[in-house]
Amino acid sequence: MYIYSTLSNKLENINEQHISIYVCGVTPYAECHLGHAMSAMIYDTLIRFLKWKGHNVQYVSNYTDIDDKIIEAAKKSTSDPIEMAKNNIDLWETQQKQLGLNMPDIRPKVTDEINTIINSIKKIIDSEHGYVTQNGAVYYRVKKNKNYGELSKRKLKDLLQEEDLNEEKESPVDFALWKPKKQGEPGWQSPWGEGRPGWHIECSAMAEKYLGENFTIHGGGTDLIFPHHENEIAQAFGAGSKGFAKIWMHNGMLLVEGKKMSKSVGNYISVKEALNKWSPTALRFFVLSAGYRQPTNFSNEAMNNATNAVKKIQQIIRDNQNTFNNFKNDTMNDFKGNHIENFILVMEDDFNTPKALAIIFDIVKKINTEQEENKKNDLLYELFNMLECLGLDEYEKSDLDELTLQQSSDLFMLANEFKLSNTSNTKKIMDELLKLRNFERGAKNFELSDKIRDDLKKIGITINDNETLTTWSIKRKL
Repeated sequence: MYIYSTLSNKLENINEQHISIYVCGVTPYAECHLGHAMSAMIYDTLIRFLKWKGHNVQYVSNYTDIDDKIIEAAKKSTSDPIEMAKNNIDLWETQQKQLGLNMPDIRPKVTDEINTIINSIKKIIDSEHGYVTQNGAVYYRVKKNKNYGELSKRKLKDLLQEEDLNEEKESPVDFALWKPKKQGEPGWQSPWGEGRPGWHIECSAMAEKYLGENFTIHGGGTDLIFPHHENEIAQAFGAGSKGFAKIWMHNGMLLVEGKKMSKSVGNYISVKEALNKWSPTALRFFVLSAGYRQPTNFSNEAMNNATNAVKKIQQIIRDNQNTFNNFKNDTMNDFKGNHIENFILVMEDDFNTPKALAIIFDIVKKINTEQEENKKNDLLYELFNMLECLGLDEYEKSDLDELTLQQSSDLFMLANEFKLSNTSNTKKIMDELLKLRNFERGAKNFELSDKIRDDLKKIGITINDNETLTTWSIKRKL
């Protein structure tokens, strides 16, 4: 597989069986927004594809649970910064599951890795790439690193003009590895006094701890190229690493109606808001419909298109549910036709998900017109394989994947009202409600059966009865 590396400015080949990936996680100073979800879905899909191809993937992504932004946000809300960060992490953990994201193999937090970070800083100081100031701060000595700027393609002379002078520093371009504790702030003991890590040191220290030198891919958004990722490379070099990450993969930023997302502009979309309006599968489809390296423009029109595309795929699955169930139960021989071969080719060509989706819809068109059963089954099997690879096989489970968070909450309330016994998930609740409704209809208790139908309709779930089957559909406000 070839992935574009920002460091080399060219496509780099991934040909090893074991692939190690580090992706910079969120700084939980506030609730996560749609940009966080977009980036997470990109790397989640990449990892799914690599595993689908048979690679052994080790995935690490961190939480920066202490940082200037967290401390500032905690002051404004008069809350404890560590506790505030924990609450936002807990919320994001839940939302990741709702988005259908697989969890990283290792998810380190800065506050749990202070010793790891301190040891990395010691190595940087010992190599004379770092120095300690009189007040107990530690800075990275940028001028000692002749390759500084190689990732972001910036020149040191230009950076010297951009930076403000700080009397503590030897040079205005030097950046903090350790910050002395200020009154009212959290702090940890270190050889240089009580304090906390700088932003950049945490990722290089934790990446090397869990993945070693020369791991395969370091990922993140383009907004992290400078200074964060540039400084990670410098720190790893100063700590003695000869390689660090082989490929630096960066996803483009999320725009909303053509503008950078910002609360001040009024186009900020939280993950919670997005999940209340659109299904996780539609959101994933939207993300994958754009090239990962380019800025992605979010709009209601784009989400409507993604929702409609998802519905077409869902219809194919509903029309062929028994066949798909057989695939899921491994009752069919492994079949890979031309569509899957082409799918692999475009995915291995710098993770070209837009072309992969085009192949999927080419199959959808052919399925709708194919009359010969064996050929149709082959097409359905190829479709199932690709949906499973991209994390879009959630469609197969149930229409209930389209429920908003509010609808899910309302459904659980109905489960309590009708005293249902099996309420482990929304599908179980729907099964139990329909079973109860059908029992009451059979007993001619139409008042109760009609109430179940009417209560479901109020939350956007419509019951449809025919002679042999009861089905439902979900109404979503777009």
